[in-house]
Amino acid sequence: MSTTLTTPKENVPIGSVSVGGQSATVTLSPEYLRFFFDLVRRVGGTKAQTNTDLSTHMDEQDSEAAMSRSDLSAVEALRAVDELRNQFASLRNDCDQLRSQLADRDAELAGLRTVLDLRSRVEQLEDRNT
Repeated sequence: MSTTLTTPKENVPIGSVSVGGQSATVTLSPEYLRFFFDLVRRVGGTKAQTNTDLSTHMDEQDSEAAMSRSDLSAVEALRAVDELRNQFASLRNDCDQLRSQLADRDAELAGLRTVLDLRSRVEQLEDRNT
């Protein structure tokens, strides 16, 4: 918010002081005027940001920082999901290979069962003949 700065007239007191029950006015002197001008310039003049402006800016920075943290968290979560997908795909391939190996072993076992059945049948026939 921008406002113009006007200097008070020389006969307008800055304030009043009460000492020992007596009050006196403090008049504007050139030294006080320089002091107040320097003070206004030091804080940024009349166009400087107010406390409200500064706190709003800090809130925006905090929310931006929180957003960037949450964005980073989201990116990290997406990376983790991608890694898990890759691991699941690898595990599926391994399972498929194991299934094919089991099918091969089952076929071998079926062949061995046939041989064992034949052998036991031959032994039965031999036992009959003796």
